Amino acid sequence: MQPTYNPNKRKRLRTHGFRARIKHSLNVIKARRLKGRKRLTVSDTAHKY
Repeated sequence: MQPTYNPNKRKRLRTHGFRARIKHSLNVIKARRLKGRKRLTVSDTAHKY
């Protein structure tokens, strides 16, 4: 019998990560606003030159 959970970071992020969520719905940003997040999107911190 195969173990149920086979950890794989790439697959996990592609399925449940921010980019995957944003693709389907802008409710993600709405939820982050309501929660009072300092950063609304991942790209806010991606490039600091």
